Amino acid sequence: MNEKKFEAVIFDMDGVLIDSEPVHDEAIRMVLHLHADEIPDGHTVADAPMPFDGFGTTVMDDFRKYCALYPYKVQPEEMLQDYIRMIHRILERDGGYPAMPYVKAYVRNLHAAGLKLAVASSSTMQEILENMEAIDLADCFDRLASGADLPKGKPDPAVFLHAAKLLGVEPENCVVVEDTDVGLTAAKAAGMAAIGFVSPHTYNQTLALADLVVEGFEEMDAEATEEVWTRVHAGRCPSPDC
Repeated sequence: MNEKKFEAVIFDMDGVLIDSEPVHDEAIRMVLHLHADEIPDGHTVADAPMPFDGFGTTVMDDFRKYCALYPYKVQPEEMLQDYIRMIHRILERDGGYPAMPYVKAYVRNLHAAGLKLAVASSSTMQEILENMEAIDLADCFDRLASGADLPKGKPDPAVFLHAAKLLGVEPENCVVVEDTDVGLTAAKAAGMAAIGFVSPHTYNQTLALADLVVEGFEEMDAEATEEVWTRVHAGRCPSPDC
């Protein structure tokens, strides 16, 4: 039997490591407006809910849902290419994504404590690598896992299980940091402890599956993260006489 011990922390990227949701929302709006003249029968871009109720899923999933709801002539794959162009345009304008407040200090503390670290995101591998380099955290992460390379995205646990395998650790020895309900569903399905982060732009999330909910990373460190893992996997006797 494998030994249970706290070994690794796996981070979602968008809304946890980088404050990217406003940029993604703007890019999706730009794509929908680009193809607005293709919507017949009196529909308009304003009819589409924004942001789509799908935080934590892939952008392709969002475009598939839009195309199913509204009679666009363009295919989701074409929308995705337009979206990538819009993202680059916005990032060139704004100078890239900012890191979430205090998350860099948190990641570096975990790294200094000798824990194995990974990013597990629905974004492409190129996007993950570029973003980690942009916020100067690439050297802290041992592995990067992209859900875009897997058959199923979150809430399927595949990307978290893939990250654990890349790190060489058992899933039960990991703690996940997520900001969405679908991400937490995936983390718990993978058998991992989970911290839910109340991201300022990832709204309408209950984070009900989180083992700990935090509104900021300023008080998070390796010790606090291990406490979450211990509570979930090792158990604690509630009596001081134990």
